[in-house]
Amino acid sequence: MRLSWLDHWLDRLGDWNPQLLRELKGRMKPRTVILAVATSLLGQGLLFMFLQGQIPVVVEGVSTYRSRYCTGPEAYYKTYNCLRDASGDLVMNWPHWWLDLFNALGWALPLVLIIGGVYALISDLTKEERRGTLNFLRLSPRSSQSILVGKILGVPVLPYLIVAVAVPLHLWAALAAQVPFSLVLSFYAVSGAVCGLFYSAALFYTLAGGNQAWLGSLAVLALVAPLAGALQSSFEYGASNQALTIWLWSCLLLLVSCSLWTYWIWQALNRRFRNPNTTLISKQQSYGLTASLQLQLLLIIGFFWLIALISDTPGPSRSQEDMLPLLYIISSLNLCWFAIVLAALTPHRQTLQDWARYRHQQATASGGGRNRSLLQDLIWGEKSPAIVAVAVNLVIANALWGLMILAFPSASQRLQALAGLVLSLSLILIYAAITQLLLLMRTQKRALWAVGAVGAAVVLPPLVLAALALTPEKMALPWLFSAFSAAAVGQASLSAVCLALLAQWGFFCLLCLRLTRQLQQAGASASKPLLAGQTS
Repeated sequence: MRLSWLDHWLDRLGDWNPQLLRELKGRMKPRTVILAVATSLLGQGLLFMFLQGQIPVVVEGVSTYRSRYCTGPEAYYKTYNCLRDASGDLVMNWPHWWLDLFNALGWALPLVLIIGGVYALISDLTKEERRGTLNFLRLSPRSSQSILVGKILGVPVLPYLIVAVAVPLHLWAALAAQVPFSLVLSFYAVSGAVCGLFYSAALFYTLAGGNQAWLGSLAVLALVAPLAGALQSSFEYGASNQALTIWLWSCLLLLVSCSLWTYWIWQALNRRFRNPNTTLISKQQSYGLTASLQLQLLLIIGFFWLIALISDTPGPSRSQEDMLPLLYIISSLNLCWFAIVLAALTPHRQTLQDWARYRHQQATASGGGRNRSLLQDLIWGEKSPAIVAVAVNLVIANALWGLMILAFPSASQRLQALAGLVLSLSLILIYAAITQLLLLMRTQKRALWAVGAVGAAVVLPPLVLAALALTPEKMALPWLFSAFSAAAVGQASLSAVCLALLAQWGFFCLLCLRLTRQLQQAGASASKPLLAGQTS
């Protein structure tokens, strides 16, 4: 018979978040709860017995023992000779043994929580989409945020339970290993922030069209496993004040970064959940996202400068050999980021047709001049072509780096870096125009064509040049037309760089003219047959 207090709390939980109550009722069955608890206890028991097996046992006739948990002089790397006490027993370094148990759990628990939760969320949302029940959730009077929070809190409840059962042993190991409590709290805070980030990303991946739970889990494993290993192993060196300071600053950077990107993912989630046919983000949101990315890069650069100061090691110099690699990194980040921006902002054929046909009505209704209204629509409108918005994002992304390049010590270095930056920006605009043109095609697979064409434009030129053994040192001009043009700027002459820029801008203007004509045709295609019929 169900207890009255349980009924009371379930009613309160249902009033606060009905979606969470629905998920918990569907998953917290007695069999699954018992299986999750048993799995957690079994895993802890196996880990405990494995570490117990690493402790040497006194055997008659054996005089010398070595182990990483002994207290004698070092025999070889991290292995020590064992000392004996007055009664002949081996003297063990038990805090070290408990630290290894703490580190092993600190590596395993975040992986179980993150990978298990990501897999469960992607799989659940995919099933909801396939069955059509997700549309019923969209029609719910509850906010999209409330529904998605219920998903995040309720769907991975079994991984939550597995980890919760293991937390007491983890805390006991930290106490026995004399790990500072501030480090333990910061570890849990970072783990929670990373879980929130990847859970939100899992929902975003599914709402954006992804439906392979194993693929999402595999990608998360590749990202999280090194991070979890770095976090847990750092406790071994956390005794000194310097190491503790570095650890706490690292946690602060991770917390700020995870909070920043979780916020932006939720902006896209709320937008996409209510209207699956809209673009992933609005143009206004893309400008904030790009600015946030620059803030993130500044935080990372500042973090490494801080670590260099704390560690009393010389910071990065401003020599040409150290500064030019920064240009290559920025160019690569620009390319990766704007591939995401293109996918998120570029509207498809029907949306562009509607915009081309009815834009003049919106301009008249706004009361402003047509040219001004067109410019505003290209910058802020969600249905207009994305090329101008991509250009605005490029300005936001590279204004700071342009100022940094102007601070380079030599004039030749400044000119070389600025030329490489402008070349990479021109190529990104060309890719944006190609993408928008291909998404105006009549074929049903225009998105696939756009991805294939831009991917080929990025990958094929350097592959062909490398196959022909035409390195930037031998022939720099062809490399200036590739996505890795920044690597060839140093070997190219000023005339070659100017020629490449003129060719890129000329090609971009041709693409824009072609796009303008297609949009005009799309806007006139519906009215011309009607007018022709009336005239006849």
